[in-house]
Amino acid sequence: MLLLALVGWLYLRRQNRKLFLLTGLIISYFVLVSAGTETYSRIRVPIDPLYAITIAAGVEFVVKMLKRAKASPADSPYPM
Repeated sequence: MLLLALVGWLYLRRQNRKLFLLTGLIISYFVLVSAGTETYSRIRVPIDPLYAITIAAGVEFVVKMLKRAKASPADSPYPM
């Protein structure tokens, strides 16, 4: 899941720059806030929807790459 979230976040950099910056800033803020010794799950709650958005973007990227590779394996820039 974390790998898909990272891939999705990087994919958002090319697709939707504002969403990329917004998710990056908000997630960074909550990671810094929750880095203390006394953290609760309520600190993580605002991150979960953003985490789901970045995972969905990662799934979209992987599906597009697989479709592209399946359509023309010889012309694919990403060898499988």
